[in-house]
Amino acid sequence: MTAYLEAKNYTAAKPIVDRVLRSDPMDFRANYQRGTILVALADGPTGEPRTGLRSQFESGQGVLDATARMLPRQDPTCAKAKGFYTIYNAIGWNYLHWRQYRDAERYLLQGKAAKDHLSSDDYVRVLNNLGYTLLKENRAKDSVAILKEGKSLGSSVSANLLDIAQALATPAKR
Repeated sequence: MTAYLEAKNYTAAKPIVDRVLRSDPMDFRANYQRGTILVALADGPTGEPRTGLRSQFESGQGVLDATARMLPRQDPTCAKAKGFYTIYNAIGWNYLHWRQYRDAERYLLQGKAAKDHLSSDDYVRVLNNLGYTLLKENRAKDSVAILKEGKSLGSSVSANLLDIAQALATPAKR
């Protein structure tokens, strides 16, 4: 199943995930994968959202939202080792991609709060996406601190976005 997901062969992975969920409907990883598959199938071949598949996206996000609510019931050490805390960034990215910025910000802030449960690379991804979300919400000043933290962790994406945020946050001289 993982090979299908890594190859982005979602139609082949879906029946395998569904089979796992029939035997254990509370399997965190399978629910996470199912939501990811449903959202991915709502995207076009180049990753752009397909407007005609909004209900597919919403269904996938619903699965991911419910799965994220299961996270506090997981053993934290096990959940960290298995990368379960990345769900906050995945959900935030999906909402960002579909231009639902407030929902994106809500989940990305949860991801930022889960810093101790994320790898440094995953944490930087959260910061990059949160900073970008705040820029999309016309909140350049708010994004500066987030992106500075990402840049301090070695992110070139944060550094590039930080330049934009600082330019937008600085009032124009007359």
